[in-house]
Amino acid sequence: MTQRFWLPLLPILFLAGCGDDSTSGPAPMPTQSPRDTQPGPTPAASPSPRPAPTASATPDNPAGTMPAAYRGLWAATAEDCGPAGLSRLRIEGTKLVFYETVGELRGIEPVSAGRYRVTLDFTGEGDSWTDTMELALDGNNRLRRDQQGLDPIAYIRCK
Repeated sequence: MTQRFWLPLLPILFLAGCGDDSTSGPAPMPTQSPRDTQPGPTPAASPSPRPAPTASATPDNPAGTMPAAYRGLWAATAEDCGPAGLSRLRIEGTKLVFYETVGELRGIEPVSAGRYRVTLDFTGEGDSWTDTMELALDGNNRLRRDQQGLDPIAYIRCK
């Protein structure tokens, strides 16, 4: 008798446990972080972009490309020259390739002898951004990278 009394009430008890939680929004997808699902402030209108700086053309540096002396494979240590090196940097004519990030050259301008300021459009790890850094060669075949917010990094040329 007791069993027959509770049996019809089971669906009602199950439904009573379900609440309307619609004010919190949907749960984030497994590939999203919780902050990706939260509405944020509306971004302000961005100012019109400035034209990208470019360097003067020379035989070893066609306009808008990295100078030939900078091109090649660099790393902070000789051990990082291998394919899995975390500090490895490959400089091409219009591209800087880091471990998990690629920067497409947007502009380049000389700062002083052997020193250039480069602006790059980066992509990596699902993000994209624009940043500026200075690259300088010293007389000992070393490359120095200065970037706002980061400690300077010295690279050696990989063989």
